[in-house]
Amino acid sequence: KQYRYSLEILEESGMHRLRVAVAAARSLQGELGRLHDLDSLIEFVERETLTATSRSLVRRLRADRSVRLRNVLKSLDRFEPSAACRLFGDAHAPEVAA
Repeated sequence: KQYRYSLEILEESGMHRLRVAVAAARSLQGELGRLHDLDSLIEFVERETLTATSRSLVRRLRADRSVRLRNVLKSLDRFEPSAACRLFGDAHAPEVAA
């Protein structure tokens, strides 16, 4: 979130070329949030219910989670936070730990 918020502040202060990086960060954050919500729902249903219907629901939720996880992993593969840093020039890029 902090990365996205920082980009949003910079974009709003006039660095409009960050618009694509902000959109990518928002998208990834949304996907991660939906995955987390689904994890929480699965945990809640498993903890609070013990019926055949709830077990069926959990199976469907887990299948949906698998699809969402694949989408998140694809998004992470495409996500390049360093691309935004290149817009500032090498002097402003964070150091990468070895």
